[in-house]
Amino acid sequence: MATHPFAILVDGVNSGANILDDYATANPETPWVDPESVSLTQDANGEGGSLTFDVVQVKTPGGGPWWRSGAVYDNARVRFQVSGTTTFLGFITSIDAQLAENGLGTRATVTAAAASTFLDKIIVYKGRQATGTRAVYTSNFLIGVGGGTDQAAITALVSKADAAQAFSGGTSGRTANRLIVATNTTPAYTGATVVVGQLTMVPGTLRSCLDTIKEAAEAIDGEQRRYWVAPSGRINYARLGTATPTFPTAPFKIVTTATFSPYGSASAAATIQARNLSVKLDHDVIVKKARFTFNTNASDWDSKISGGAYTVADPYGRVYDEAAPDGAGMTTRNGPRPEVIIGVTPQPAKAAAPTYWSNKITDYSKRYFGTDTYTNRAAPQRSITLSIRGADTTNNPYGFANGYRQTGTGPDTFTLQSGWEAGQWLSIESSGLDLSGLYRIESLTMTFEPGSMIRQFDLTCERAPRNPLKKFLQG
Repeated sequence: MATHPFAILVDGVNSGANILDDYATANPETPWVDPESVSLTQDANGEGGSLTFDVVQVKTPGGGPWWRSGAVYDNARVRFQVSGTTTFLGFITSIDAQLAENGLGTRATVTAAAASTFLDKIIVYKGRQATGTRAVYTSNFLIGVGGGTDQAAITALVSKADAAQAFSGGTSGRTANRLIVATNTTPAYTGATVVVGQLTMVPGTLRSCLDTIKEAAEAIDGEQRRYWVAPSGRINYARLGTATPTFPTAPFKIVTTATFSPYGSASAAATIQARNLSVKLDHDVIVKKARFTFNTNASDWDSKISGGAYTVADPYGRVYDEAAPDGAGMTTRNGPRPEVIIGVTPQPAKAAAPTYWSNKITDYSKRYFGTDTYTNRAAPQRSITLSIRGADTTNNPYGFANGYRQTGTGPDTFTLQSGWEAGQWLSIESSGLDLSGLYRIESLTMTFEPGSMIRQFDLTCERAPRNPLKKFLQG
């Protein structure tokens, strides 16, 4: 039995029991994972990350190695758990095995993709008509209803995907793909809805259909959405918004002072010093003027902005520091002004004369450039990297992962947060690196320290640029 709280479970291996276990010399045929080989990556951009580890089988049993085809399940489900809670859900994408040094067993490197990747392996199509009198499988289909929201459309899409699996493979088809879609489970939502109405979908993967809904919503309000599959197997869909939250969601506050408290209390936040804290500024992505082109000469008709209040020679150029309606009204920065050209295809429907398309372009150019303090496309993109290492025997014996975070402004408004996750907001204070505030964790990698079960966390935080404005204008 393992003497630590971690487990790796693989369907079809070791009868589903933990293989991240202490090696028992009395059972050389039992596969076990070398802790130093474990590398778990999470990201917050919808891809989900990955998990790699080496499985050692000191002696190959008479029936063959654990990894042989037909023994371990095809695309076997893989779970990484901490104290019984699944923190990574995925499936095997490759196994690379080689003969062990003793000549009697094998060492196999297993690569598992996150569950979100399986969205590319589930097909959603029109299917049989509701009346049961026709069967049309290849034409386009409709999702949602008139006046319906983006979240309602995703709920309907996930339900349809689950029903399609049941129709094509019966109960076994649904069960096999429950890695992603659980029967009668509504996706989890964060953020406000927008009305997207009824959408025409092209038969394709569940990911491509989700993208159709996501981009339709982004085209309406210009706000980024992301979706992913949580470790529970439930699809999550979130509107990111344009501002940081009021309080952090990560378990620690990063400080560079000599005094820190790596656990905190109900009246104080957990603070910790990070290793290798660094900042990178990418100047190559700066854009200070956006110019739009249509696939027709229709823009010749549009020479005025804001109901005719302004007449301009170029109604399709927007500059970050020009006042509305000619730009986003941001603070002028020193240096040259890089430009970008954005082709708008297909051409959106125009408004009534004399504004035509100008008002829509003005509105979304503000969202494209952002603000002076958040998602500022006119400034260098900032990426922050750091490592959390070490442990304490009382509260974090397996690595610093549990600490009190602030949740309110009054006294005793600190709550114990267990575990790091991509997508959390991390508080960092470092005047030397010009850091003060909350920064979103875009990706993290967990490994074990050599010779121990103490976890090390490598984090990357950044203020990512907006999606291309082209997508916003197509709605």
